[in-house]
Amino acid sequence: MQTASKAAAPAARNGTLLRRWAWLLVIAAGTAGAIALALLLLHPRDPERVQLVAAVREAADKASPDSAALLVESGGLVDHLLHHFPGSGAAWDVAATLYHGLGKTKDAVRCWQRAMDLDPALAASACAAIAAVAYQEGQFDEAVRNYRSAMQFDRDSTTYPVRAAEALNDQGKHEEAVELLEPLLTTRPKLMTASVLLGQAYLGLKQYEKARQHLETGVRMGPEFTNGYFALATACARLGDQEKSQEYLARFKELKALDEQRHRQALQTSTDSGQVRNLAARTSTAVGKAYLANGEYRMAESCLRRGGELGPTDPEPRTVLAWLYEQQERTDEALQMLAELCDRAPDDLGAQMSAGAAYARLGRNAEAERALRRAIELTPQSGGGYAALANLFLRTRQKLDEAGSLAETAAELEPVAEHHFLLCLVRRMRGDIAGAVSAIDAALELAPRHEGYRQLRRELSRATPAACDGRPTEGQ
Repeated sequence: MQTASKAAAPAARNGTLLRRWAWLLVIAAGTAGAIALALLLLHPRDPERVQLVAAVREAADKASPDSAALLVESGGLVDHLLHHFPGSGAAWDVAATLYHGLGKTKDAVRCWQRAMDLDPALAASACAAIAAVAYQEGQFDEAVRNYRSAMQFDRDSTTYPVRAAEALNDQGKHEEAVELLEPLLTTRPKLMTASVLLGQAYLGLKQYEKARQHLETGVRMGPEFTNGYFALATACARLGDQEKSQEYLARFKELKALDEQRHRQALQTSTDSGQVRNLAARTSTAVGKAYLANGEYRMAESCLRRGGELGPTDPEPRTVLAWLYEQQERTDEALQMLAELCDRAPDDLGAQMSAGAAYARLGRNAEAERALRRAIELTPQSGGGYAALANLFLRTRQKLDEAGSLAETAAELEPVAEHHFLLCLVRRMRGDIAGAVSAIDAALELAPRHEGYRQLRRELSRATPAACDGRPTEGQ
């Protein structure tokens, strides 16, 4: 009994210190939210929550006072979320993200697995996150297996097959990489990374002409893609084109030097406190999204605002806040948040696309057009921006000639069924029935069972230019 008492004494002292530490943080923070979160740190929890708080405390013990306060704040937010929504997959996804930021990858993987068990809708992103951890740790077979699982849950993703192919190339399994990338590039011919990876795969298979073709396509779309030039120089050398090989090798060395310079600059400006602040910003945003998913809008707003405060250049909290305000018909606040989003993230494609879509829903067509034109500038080789702007003009029945050109470009860059369908709608509204039929037939070749496309095709077969008034049809 005496031994047990001695063993219990340090634990009791640790608990007392933790309680005092939590209250000091409450006093320092001075907010009602921080008080509520710190109080939760004092209450008994289930083993999973105890383990999470212990991991946060371990990291905080090694950090500066400011960073320690942010870490405890993040841990408290996640603990509070798990306390109220222990059966929410979104909550465990957030816990996994925090664990990963703390370097606890095994715990992160366990939480991602729990998240997808609770919510199958999270399976694709959870599998991809587990795959990314495996790839970082050099477990390429595990990475490929999980990326393939993610592909099964999200068959429209272009990211997962590309990541899987990268891991396959790293293992020397070039045939399997080709099997993933060739079909992908059939419908997404302007995917720079996919083209470079396919070229690297063919290089590994000693099919040098194909390697050169795809690598040249890749670096033409992404002239700053460093590794593409080294593979291209190798392919040209194997084909006996020493002049081109030397040219590409020189470009590779030039870009490599720039990459190393940027890396050194990043190391000089990077600090532990900055990394902790970024982790706290991401955690606050993720917690806010999880509350939103569970219908807790006030907590969601509070956490998203905190995420935006900690990460002023991160577009995500403002994107989600703008959506939340839009749903609550707080239009002025939504517009303010969208303006901040466009101003703070002018070079972020997702931010500009999200802002464009939100502005369009709010009837602010000039702002929507501006954001979508910026999206096109950022990724001129991707069809998404062109399609979104064409759809805006289609819905507002403005600039239909330009809408036709935009839709044609989208279908050319990314010949997917959705873009051919959009082209059909624009042509129909302009009275070009023959062109509309051609476009919908192209969509049906790619999606023959799509009932909306089939219905539109039947309508077009009965239509004449005089009868076409551009009204939406069933399935649009």
